[in-house]
Amino acid sequence: MDCRPIALRVTELARISGIGKPAVSMALKGVANAPEKLELAGGKIVGILPETVQEFLLARGQANLAKNSLIVLSTQTGGCGKTSSCINLAAAARRMTSRQSAIVLIDADSQASLSLQASGTAAGDDEPILLSWIEGKVKSVADLLTQVGENVWLIRSNLNNAFLDRAMGRPQLIKTAATKLVRELIDHFGSGTKILVDTPPQLSSIGQSFIVATAAMNQDEVGTLLVPIRLDDFGIKGAQIAISEANEVVNAFFNTSVKALCFVNGFDQRTKNSVRTLSAITRNPVLNDFLAPVAIRHSSEIARSIARRSSVFTDYKNATTIGADYMDLLLSALGCERDERTE
Repeated sequence: MDCRPIALRVTELARISGIGKPAVSMALKGVANAPEKLELAGGKIVGILPETVQEFLLARGQANLAKNSLIVLSTQTGGCGKTSSCINLAAAARRMTSRQSAIVLIDADSQASLSLQASGTAAGDDEPILLSWIEGKVKSVADLLTQVGENVWLIRSNLNNAFLDRAMGRPQLIKTAATKLVRELIDHFGSGTKILVDTPPQLSSIGQSFIVATAAMNQDEVGTLLVPIRLDDFGIKGAQIAISEANEVVNAFFNTSVKALCFVNGFDQRTKNSVRTLSAITRNPVLNDFLAPVAIRHSSEIARSIARRSSVFTDYKNATTIGADYMDLLLSALGCERDERTE
């Protein structure tokens, strides 16, 4: 998975930190002679490497960037950008967090769209997949992992994952299966691990299990359900069902509500449909309380990135706006709200 360019521009760091570009440049002068921290050209800063970005943001109160995190993308409708969001959130994380911390993508959907996008191919029939883990046929999580970037890893899928629901016939597995996998991945990779999960676009036991895993994260960790909303009435209904079902399953096991964010995908303020649908979402009694402070705006770069099997950041000259949306969405999912991103 191509996450390039890894380095952030000064203007990007200024925007996400909430302080001015001159103040960012001044703060970075102290590390200007450290090539492992910055990219320089003619004495000017042209790129800020992920380790420096994380250090800069941690010093300004964004402690969640360094925490173990689980982000689960789930909805009940197809065509809402769930898989592309998973890819681009992972790429955003690679640009904003230390490369010593692993990023793990889990493809829990038998369609294997995430596997195809991130690695170019679905898992082979003899390759360990999520189903193999559930059935106890995998000795170590290491056997599930394929490296697809700089400390970016993928658990691939194939059509055999269609049997996941049958393998998870016991309700107790919904509570334990995904949580156990997440814990073993964190133990394997260590502190700061970021895990992103692409779930099937329908009610499923494996999807519910990963939603439960977000609630099972420790107090010093982050667990968030992200629900993309397609810009039509069917998309709104699907997101509403996803939130309601997630709340029900989390409440059943933990007697609490799910931590979730809904976000509009493909928003275009020039079209009446986008404006009308966003208005309907804000009036929806279920979704409004979970609505993220950022929407993913319409961009042709998303389709191009899918075609070249990369992230929107690869051709960042033409994707500045959409790239900013995904970075903002990641910060929101991690609990770094915009009003907290100040000096």
